[in-house]
Amino acid sequence: MPVVLPDASAFPEIVAATGGGKLFALSPSESRNAELLADALQSLLTSPREAAALGAQGRAAVRRDFSSPQFAARLVAETRERIDAPQPVS
Repeated sequence: MPVVLPDASAFPEIVAATGGGKLFALSPSESRNAELLADALQSLLTSPREAAALGAQGRAAVRRDFSSPQFAARLVAETRERIDAPQPVS
């Protein structure tokens, strides 16, 4: 299942990193945002192959880059780097 997110905050980076979804442009009008979201969802509902491909890309990226073992490895590496870094002299 692909994601459909607004083009705000960190969402564009997430979609770019995973390739697992679509963005929709936010509008100053909240009622217009609902319409824009509905349009983006409708485009995926009418393109099941595109939706399946985006969903598969996103799932693969999350498993590859954001799995528990990946997170743990990054955490250990960051911790070791900080422990081994020279400490400031007071």
